[in-house]
Amino acid sequence: MKKILFSTTLVAAICFQSLPSFANGYIVNGEAASDAQLQFLVSHGFRPGAWVMDGYGIGPANTNTGVQQAADSEEKSCRYVLEVLLCN
Repeated sequence: MKKILFSTTLVAAICFQSLPSFANGYIVNGEAASDAQLQFLVSHGFRPGAWVMDGYGIGPANTNTGVQQAADSEEKSCRYVLEVLLCN
């Protein structure tokens, strides 16, 4: 009985120590992912990294933060949401 209790405690301690380091790999909307966001991203197969969650869906965060588009730019910005192309 003592061996089972010891091994269960050991496994639980190892699991709890590994969770914070795993969560640090996910950034959502510029902040560390919450528990619910982390669970959602992992369950849907998203890899660690920076992600943007908004009303349109989930996409990779823009890594070019120093470059801004002009407001009167003629360029379209497009992205896929549920396999449908949406453009501005």
